[in-house]
Amino acid sequence: MTGWFKVWRELLTSVLWLTEPFTRGQAFIDLIGLANHADGFIRVRGNRVEIKRGQCGWSEVKLAERWKWSRGRVRRFLTELKNDGRIEQQKNTITSLISLTNYERYQGDDTADGTADGQQTDSRRYPNKKDKKDKKEKKTPYSPPKGDGQQSSGVEATFEHWNSYAGRTVEKDGKRISWKSHKALSPEIRDAATARLKDYGVDAICAGIANYAIVLLGPEYYWSYPWALFEFLTRKQGKEKGSPLQLLQFLPDNFIVDRYLGKRFTNGRAEPSIAELAGCEPADEEDARKLYQEAGLIQE
Repeated sequence: MTGWFKVWRELLTSVLWLTEPFTRGQAFIDLIGLANHADGFIRVRGNRVEIKRGQCGWSEVKLAERWKWSRGRVRRFLTELKNDGRIEQQKNTITSLISLTNYERYQGDDTADGTADGQQTDSRRYPNKKDKKDKKEKKTPYSPPKGDGQQSSGVEATFEHWNSYAGRTVEKDGKRISWKSHKALSPEIRDAATARLKDYGVDAICAGIANYAIVLLGPEYYWSYPWALFEFLTRKQGKEKGSPLQLLQFLPDNFIVDRYLGKRFTNGRAEPSIAELAGCEPADEEDARKLYQEAGLIQE
């Protein structure tokens, strides 16, 4: 089988993708999806780390949490991918980066082929010469709208992603909890989404929504606050001025799924250190704790 097919990025933030331990193939596809599609940067313990197109800035600890694997299994898997020439790893005193060696091949601008929606080369698909000519014409690749249109597109993508969980329910402690979807994109939701997108970007917000869905709709998690989208985007952790937003705990760089496990699912295991949760070395425990305090994720 040759060629490739496109994967909708929203799949990687859906409950369908994230609720069960990953397979090895799923983990590799996830790495491709997590890699930056454009040059950018991340912050690690206050340090700016440049990320190039095709690089992934996720630590082994974060990948283990996302894939529901042990850290040892993640390390062995990455070593195998490196030995096979699929990835390269760059490690320093701050963090480690994963580079997909064939990212351009996976994520290039060529039209996907081998699919069942009309891209096959079966001659029966082309009953006349005109169809053959149309087939040979190069299609202009899609590019997102610029300026306000791009921002509007991000707001709509956020709204649609939120409503993709419509109708989901779960029972916790005898109480039925339902996802609060919306029939229309109200002005207040649009304004709140626009503000959050400026701060964090559409990928992070949609990933945060998916993480919130995991702990709200997962019966093993104690979280039982069914917010509407406006609340999710604006609710703060306290009434004090400058109190951090609740949604910060669900963003990819902060989310720690085990923090939300109900007592009957923890099996009495020891809680990981703050440094382990942040993907830092044990010696960096104090720095990691300060970062978590600043983000409002822990209180002393």
